[in-house]
Amino acid sequence: MAHKKTWVFGGLVLVLILAAGLVFGQGGMHHGGMNRGAMHGGGMHRGAMHGGDMRVESEADYLAMMIPHHAEAVERSRELLEITGDEAIAELLESIIAEQTAEIELMEGWLADRYPDFEPGHEYEPMMRPYDGLTAEESVRVFLEDMIPHHMHAIMSSHELLRSVDGVSAETRELASNIITSQRDEIHLMHDLYARISDESTPHMRGSGHRMR
Repeated sequence: MAHKKTWVFGGLVLVLILAAGLVFGQGGMHHGGMNRGAMHGGGMHRGAMHGGDMRVESEADYLAMMIPHHAEAVERSRELLEITGDEAIAELLESIIAEQTAEIELMEGWLADRYPDFEPGHEYEPMMRPYDGLTAEESVRVFLEDMIPHHMHAIMSSHELLRSVDGVSAETRELASNIITSQRDEIHLMHDLYARISDESTPHMRGSGHRMR
């Protein structure tokens, strides 16, 4: 069952990557019989691709959207870091916190200096679920299920900025390119981590090397 769920989740990740044009040269309910985190939203958070209006019409639009988007990733990463004992997950969380905190500071400065009177045309809608009532292991699963599409949202918005918006500063273009590269790499890492925790959660038959189907 866990292998099947991992393949389904992996397929969803691949579809998202293909949709964003990123494969150039590269790879709910808190109860029930199955894993609670995986059941919530069917394994992929149903609101995971919200984040408000994804359209990027200007540099200011991109910065104003990406700041709360990054802030949400940092907040959820800090919360999970306090409860997980998984070293590989903790290393990922620390990387997300450090990198995106630094990027938030840059974007806040640029937005204030270049567009002091800018008013976003929409509010940011949270994309990630809280961990209330979940075990540490379930929280890790929910985090990965939500953070992968969360990263995809940032990548697609960054691609849109680079391809469709005129007059973007060299600094912001470089930041967008870095976001695409780093978050794409983290998506592949998170998919591997998700496959690993799914495999570890599969029960084994006593005296047999075969996993239960």
